[in-house]
Amino acid sequence: MKRRFLSKEQPKPKRLVSAQELLKGILARTGYDANQYALFDLWDSLLGPEARKARAVGVRDGRLYVEVDTPVRTHGLALRKRELLKKLNAPFGGTAPLSDIIFRPGTPSASDDKDAR
Repeated sequence: MKRRFLSKEQPKPKRLVSAQELLKGILARTGYDANQYALFDLWDSLLGPEARKARAVGVRDGRLYVEVDTPVRTHGLALRKRELLKKLNAPFGGTAPLSDIIFRPGTPSASDDKDAR
Protein backbone atom coordinates (compact mmCIF):
# COMPACT_ATOMS: atom_id res chain seq x y z
CA MET A 1 0.00 0.00 0.00
CA LYS A 2 1.31 3.37 -1.02
CA ARG A 3 1.32 6.30 1.37
CA ARG A 4 0.02 9.62 0.21
CA PHE A 5 1.71 12.81 1.28
CA LEU A 6 0.34 16.26 0.87
CA SER A 7 2.40 18.08 -1.65
CA LYS A 8 2.85 21.81 -1.78
CA GLU A 9 0.85 21.90 -5.02
CA GLN A 10 -2.36 20.51 -3.52
CA PRO A 11 -4.80 23.10 -2.17
CA LYS A 12 -5.37 23.22 1.54
CA PRO A 13 -8.75 21.98 2.70
CA LYS A 14 -11.28 24.78 3.17
CA ARG A 15 -12.70 25.37 6.60
CA LEU A 16 -16.21 24.21 7.36
CA VAL A 17 -18.81 26.89 7.95
CA SER A 18 -22.28 26.71 9.43
CA ALA A 19 -25.32 26.87 7.16
CA GLN A 20 -26.27 30.16 8.81
CA GLU A 21 -22.88 31.71 7.99
CA LEU A 22 -23.06 30.38 4.43
CA LEU A 23 -26.54 31.79 3.90
CA LYS A 24 -25.53 35.20 5.31
CA GLY A 25 -22.63 35.32 2.86
CA ILE A 26 -24.82 34.44 -0.11
CA LEU A 27 -27.49 36.98 0.84
CA ALA A 28 -24.88 39.70 1.35
CA ARG A 29 -23.46 39.10 -2.14
CA THR A 30 -26.92 39.30 -3.74
CA GLY A 31 -27.75 42.59 -2.01
CA TYR A 32 -30.51 41.19 0.21
CA ASP A 33 -31.57 43.59 2.92
CA ALA A 34 -33.81 42.12 5.63
CA ASN A 35 -35.09 45.58 6.62
CA GLN A 36 -36.38 46.17 3.10
CA TYR A 37 -38.48 43.01 3.14
CA ALA A 38 -39.66 43.78 6.66
CA LEU A 39 -40.93 47.12 5.33
CA PHE A 40 -42.84 45.35 2.55
CA ASP A 41 -44.52 43.04 5.08
CA LEU A 42 -45.32 45.97 7.34
CA TRP A 43 -46.80 47.91 4.40
CA ASP A 44 -49.02 44.94 3.54
CA SER A 45 -50.23 44.62 7.13
CA LEU A 46 -50.91 48.37 7.45
CA LEU A 47 -53.00 48.53 4.30
CA GLY A 48 -54.66 45.13 4.57
CA PRO A 49 -56.63 44.18 1.42
CA GLU A 50 -55.86 47.60 -0.10
CA ALA A 51 -52.19 46.53 -0.35
CA ARG A 52 -53.06 44.55 -3.50
CA LYS A 53 -53.98 47.84 -5.18
CA ALA A 54 -51.01 49.79 -3.78
CA ARG A 55 -47.95 47.54 -3.88
CA ALA A 56 -44.61 48.42 -2.31
CA VAL A 57 -42.07 47.68 -5.04
CA GLY A 58 -38.77 49.05 -3.79
CA VAL A 59 -36.72 51.08 -1.36
CA ARG A 60 -33.96 53.46 -2.36
CA ASP A 61 -32.27 56.27 -0.47
CA GLY A 62 -34.83 56.20 2.34
CA ARG A 63 -37.81 56.31 -0.01
CA LEU A 64 -40.44 53.60 -0.29
CA TYR A 65 -41.74 53.28 -3.86
CA VAL A 66 -45.36 52.21 -4.18
CA GLU A 67 -47.24 51.39 -7.39
CA VAL A 68 -50.87 52.43 -7.11
CA ASP A 69 -53.66 51.33 -9.45
CA THR A 70 -55.74 54.54 -9.64
CA PRO A 71 -55.21 58.28 -9.17
CA VAL A 72 -58.04 58.36 -6.61
CA ARG A 73 -56.27 55.78 -4.43
CA THR A 74 -52.98 57.68 -4.90
CA HIS A 75 -54.63 60.84 -3.58
CA GLY A 76 -56.10 59.01 -0.57
CA LEU A 77 -52.72 57.50 0.30
CA ALA A 78 -50.95 60.83 -0.18
CA LEU A 79 -53.29 62.35 2.42
CA ARG A 80 -52.24 59.58 4.84
CA LYS A 81 -48.52 59.75 3.98
CA ARG A 82 -47.37 61.29 7.28
CA GLU A 83 -49.34 58.73 9.32
CA LEU A 84 -48.06 55.83 7.16
CA LEU A 85 -44.44 56.97 7.48
CA LYS A 86 -44.77 57.19 11.25
CA LYS A 87 -46.23 53.67 11.46
CA LEU A 88 -43.65 52.23 9.05
CA ASN A 89 -40.71 53.72 10.96
CA ALA A 90 -42.00 52.92 14.48
CA PRO A 91 -40.80 49.28 14.69
CA PHE A 92 -37.23 50.32 13.83
CA GLY A 93 -36.81 52.50 16.91
CA GLY A 94 -34.29 55.31 16.61
CA THR A 95 -33.15 54.35 13.12
CA ALA A 96 -35.96 55.41 10.80
CA PRO A 97 -35.31 53.70 7.47
CA LEU A 98 -37.82 55.84 5.54
CA SER A 99 -37.99 59.56 4.93
CA ASP A 100 -40.62 59.56 2.17
CA ILE A 101 -43.12 57.44 0.24
CA ILE A 102 -43.25 57.89 -3.52
CA PHE A 103 -46.54 56.91 -5.16
CA ARG A 104 -46.46 56.18 -8.87
CA PRO A 105 -48.92 54.75 -11.38
CA GLY A 106 -48.94 50.99 -11.60
CA THR A 107 -51.00 48.20 -13.04
CA PRO A 108 -53.19 45.83 -11.05
CA SER A 109 -51.84 42.34 -10.55
CA ALA A 110 -53.37 39.27 -12.22
CA SER A 111 -55.13 38.37 -8.96
CA ASP A 112 -56.89 41.77 -9.03
CA ASP A 113 -58.31 41.00 -12.48
CA LYS A 114 -60.00 37.92 -11.08
CA ASP A 115 -61.61 40.00 -8.32
CA ALA A 116 -63.09 42.42 -10.87
CA ARG A 117 -65.14 39.70 -12.57
